[in-house]
Amino acid sequence: MRDLWQLITQHNTLYYTAQPIISDKEYDDLFQLLLSREDLYPDLTSANSPTQKMNIDIQTGFVKKEHGEHRLLSLKNSYIAWDLCDRDAFIKRQLPEWQEYTFLVEPKFDGSSIQLIYEYGQYVAAITRWDGRTWEDVTQHIRLVHNLPLYIEEMKDIQEVRLRAEVMMTKTAFAHVNKEQIKKWLPPFANERNAASGTLRQLDPNIVKKRGLVLYILDLVYWSYPQKLAFDSQRKELLAAWWLPCFSRSKTCSDIQEVISICLDDAVKKELYNNDLLFDGLVIKIDAISLRDELGATDHHPRRAMAYKYPAEQTTTMLKDIMYQLWRTGVVTPVAELEPVELSWAVISRATLHNFDMIKKLDIRIGDAVWIQRSGEVIPYIIGPVIQRRTWSEKKVEVPEKCPSCWMVLSRKEWEVAWICTNKEWCKWQQIEQLKHSVSKHCMNISWLGDALVTQLVDVWLVANWSEIFSLPEHKNIRVLRSMPGIAEKKIQQLTQDIDIAKNMELWRWLHALWIPFVWKKVSRILELHVDTYWPDSVDKTVLRKAFLNKEDLDKLYWIGEQTIDALYDFFSDTCVYEQLAFASTYGFSLYIKKKNLDKDAVLLWERIVLTWSFPLSRQLLSDFFSSLGARMSSSVSGSTTRVVYGDNPWSKLQKAYSLEVRATSLDEFLDEYMLDLPDLKWKNPPPTHTAVSLF
Repeated sequence: MRDLWQLITQHNTLYYTAQPIISDKEYDDLFQLLLSREDLYPDLTSANSPTQKMNIDIQTGFVKKEHGEHRLLSLKNSYIAWDLCDRDAFIKRQLPEWQEYTFLVEPKFDGSSIQLIYEYGQYVAAITRWDGRTWEDVTQHIRLVHNLPLYIEEMKDIQEVRLRAEVMMTKTAFAHVNKEQIKKWLPPFANERNAASGTLRQLDPNIVKKRGLVLYILDLVYWSYPQKLAFDSQRKELLAAWWLPCFSRSKTCSDIQEVISICLDDAVKKELYNNDLLFDGLVIKIDAISLRDELGATDHHPRRAMAYKYPAEQTTTMLKDIMYQLWRTGVVTPVAELEPVELSWAVISRATLHNFDMIKKLDIRIGDAVWIQRSGEVIPYIIGPVIQRRTWSEKKVEVPEKCPSCWMVLSRKEWEVAWICTNKEWCKWQQIEQLKHSVSKHCMNISWLGDALVTQLVDVWLVANWSEIFSLPEHKNIRVLRSMPGIAEKKIQQLTQDIDIAKNMELWRWLHALWIPFVWKKVSRILELHVDTYWPDSVDKTVLRKAFLNKEDLDKLYWIGEQTIDALYDFFSDTCVYEQLAFASTYGFSLYIKKKNLDKDAVLLWERIVLTWSFPLSRQLLSDFFSSLGARMSSSVSGSTTRVVYGDNPWSKLQKAYSLEVRATSLDEFLDEYMLDLPDLKWKNPPPTHTAVSLF
């Protein structure tokens, strides 16, 4: 039975260090086997068994004591990688000139630090770092952490072992806990660290088990054993040999420049961010343990180690006002105007609020202090208000009754959350957003008609819809363009050339440019194939009406649902679209279908391809090339994906392909397999010649 519960403890450790060697089903079978043996032999049941993490009585308070000799010091932080050069220079001044040393770089957990105490292999206590001098007893709380080994056979001859650990809440568990908080009408936690720390502060230790906290061992603080270790890397090997949950990623560096390369490597940051655990930087420490005492420590931090922290991805700021953004669909979206604050290498002054129901749900008010987050260096968003800082003079956010552009009354369907302006013909903001989409590279591809120029053209009533773009080269319109600020003669020439090229447009590009509800790029290509199959080469008003007003034929198409069919029927039933088409035709505009010989050209007809990471040419051009050969392109890997084609430095999508047993090949291998040659596409600039040093 001892061997059985020790085996379960070891598999626990492997699971939480992302190295499982058995399935969840096999683990459950082992656990049930142990339970059955303990039922048969209750006298042999040990308090150290994984099954004995029973409910513990609620405490009345936390015992506080002095740390004494074995203190848990915090690390000195820096958000600038080049500050590490100053630290290296300081260390060299403290040591003899002949002294050589290496650095050990490890991920920095963002959790709560504790000290675990074992006596003769038996877990006896857990204490917090608190203020560095005083600790709090959380023994009963930590006992209920799922991956804590209660007894370690390899320590049975050692009188005392003290370990430094970090207690955390995984991102998956955090999402579940916040969902439960909202259900109970309690304020959600701001982040994973606050959730883990708040759980440890609960007087009821059983909450630890309910919220699924985990811990990872960082360091061997003390052991009453005569053997001395020379390097920190040897300590990690020893901790792993004891079957303790350790995060195995680390890198030994010979000099500070190699350390800085790792700190500045975006691939390292991305890998840490994609983990289910929360990391906020890297720990850089001298590998040689003998230098620990020689360098000493201040009252707050050791001199032999330092933390490089990534710029904050979560912070607080003031919500100054709520502005409104109108999309090309007519949806009115609230946007938060914030007091500018630096967050993850950027100054943030705006954040999305998605919809008005979200504002009501989070109880966000103008004048609130709010938590904002910028995950993965994307658009920032508001997590919620800081209720403790509310003065109750803040102003509630009301849903606007009218469109902020055309003052049309807003409407909303019962099953939708969005408030919509239905004035599609005369709402200027909608016209601007629709035209920006129509001239984009996946539609009409008029690159010289940028966002600013589109806004100017709508402001002076020169363009109101996609068809009027083709009238811009007229002499009277050219004179207006010349009078606009920032419009030079060369730009007018380039714009005219782009418009001439767009006059002969593939049908799928035109369908995508019209912004028909539910008709995206992929659906547009399917609809073009539908017209290509049933109707002649030339596309006119009659062909369009026959193709898109026949619901029975559209219903037979894969990927085309009932909502899309209804949207197509409503759109092409409107005479306005044919008037615009006729207007554009007077300036030479025509639609055509690029005919495909399915037997000869569609060599990739049965492939569903996902492209991942960087290629020496534009990923969009590569995607269009594969699509022209019949392949279906997708942005995410799933069970229906047939191939993942990867370039340089692939990461998450390739890992997911391996986990789903999806075939993955490099671009060159894929081209050789089908005997394909890339056409004369626009190549990107060559990648930089330097190579980043990987942490892993």
